[in-house]
Amino acid sequence: MCGICFCLHTQLIPLSIDYKPLNARGPDFQTQHGPISLTSNLYVTFAVSVLALRGYKQQQQPFIDEDGNILLFNGEIYEGTLQISADDNDGVVLSQHLKQCSTDIDICNLISALEGCFAFIYFQKKTNSLYYGRDRLGRRSLLYSTETDPQSNIKMILSSVQLNNLSYSELDSNILHKLTVIEADHTYRIDFIPYVNHSIDRIIHAPPDILLNELESNSEFQNASKTFLNQLQNAVQRRVINIPSLCRQCKQFADSILRPLNGCQHAKLAILFSGGIDSTVLASLVDRVLPINEPIDLLNVAFFSAVSAPPADRQTGNICIILSQQVSNKEFSSTHYCNEMSHRKNILTKLKSISIG
Repeated sequence: MCGICFCLHTQLIPLSIDYKPLNARGPDFQTQHGPISLTSNLYVTFAVSVLALRGYKQQQQPFIDEDGNILLFNGEIYEGTLQISADDNDGVVLSQHLKQCSTDIDICNLISALEGCFAFIYFQKKTNSLYYGRDRLGRRSLLYSTETDPQSNIKMILSSVQLNNLSYSELDSNILHKLTVIEADHTYRIDFIPYVNHSIDRIIHAPPDILLNELESNSEFQNASKTFLNQLQNAVQRRVINIPSLCRQCKQFADSILRPLNGCQHAKLAILFSGGIDSTVLASLVDRVLPINEPIDLLNVAFFSAVSAPPADRQTGNICIILSQQVSNKEFSSTHYCNEMSHRKNILTKLKSISIG
């Protein structure tokens, strides 16, 4: 999860923006890039914060190619048009492909074909145009505000979270957005480009009279089930295959003594574990793909009130699962319902979104 932000403003002076909510999304690296002059009275400034969850090398943002194009990316790309290996950075690969795009259709086709959860902001220098959007399920947050602040020179903000107490709206996830600067009168316009449908044609419609017991004895169904399990396991593997070999504390210790460490026995991966079928299957799949003796933290968070009965999630979370290789650490946390409600308004106000990242 990263924090990305774009600001369109009218004066070449420092912006009065409090980036603390944005920086909280990425504690590993924060920076601002700009301002960049679009016209004599229109400028753009970018801000980004990075949380490094995968990869052996921390990748900084924004991604800037040789032509001066700028990409801010929050998310993960799984499959689709782009072939990304375990050692590649999603944003770097996407930036390289965006550089080859020369038209709106090229960019729209590229983004439409991506499979994953993401939000992005892309500035194409040669056209002074800005492209931005989210995956179609809206799994990464991206908000916009065109509210004019009398105390600042800001015309428009795109951000993962709410900044400066302005009025924000959630970005439509069904279309690609394009901001074009009109140099003649120093204004801009926003166009909407519909995403191209790549998945609808692959939907298979089964006859409605097929019953489950018939499917279970059908070899084609068995093969489809195995294929689904393999796809699900591959999806899990892509997310955990190159997690860091050191936890944050051990990495800080290695940096302090100026000596590399090969690894540590602390968990670098955690699963929010309720004991239900979904979290149990997820834990089992992670167990299959992680190296031997790589520990997993199973985190169980339960909400309780004045009622004396224990929370349901705590009861199911106590169910023991057997992992073949990993040392499974179960950690329990309880919080009162009143505490949750006291933080709810603050969190929702900043997010203004149903997105999870």
